[in-house]
Amino acid sequence: MKALPPFPASRLAVLLATMLAVLPAAAPPAAPVAPAAPLLPAGARERAFEIILVNRCDRRIQVGVNMMDTQGDWSTRGWFPLEPGESTVVGSTRNRIYYVYAETIAPEARRLYWYGEDIWRRIRGSQDDYGFLERRIDREDWGPWSHRFTCD
Repeated sequence: MKALPPFPASRLAVLLATMLAVLPAAAPPAAPVAPAAPLLPAGARERAFEIILVNRCDRRIQVGVNMMDTQGDWSTRGWFPLEPGESTVVGSTRNRIYYVYAETIAPEARRLYWYGEDIWRRIRGSQDDYGFLERRIDREDWGPWSHRFTCD
């Protein structure tokens, strides 16, 4: 095998300059990326009560709930419309106390109400304050908690 003759330094400089000229310009540095929200630690979902509303009445109802979220903030949520036999998850809490107000969706003369005077709150879309009934979660371990509305 025959050795190649030495490559002159001046030609190397021209070759390098030519290569750099045809390469695309470098992109500007990317903006810093905000860190992602931290993931819940394993098992965090199990360390809360998941409140489920269940309509066991033979009429359509709408429900408002006042509860403390898992961050410790109280809020009133609603309206949650439920057909007979239907259920919905309204949120998770680590608190054992929550409040509910519900009514059937019917002409006012035929309406049924589930209410109390423990707290008064306004539900989204309404001009009125409603009397909520205090409820307590009486289970020992975390997990789903069903609140059932019956017509009895």
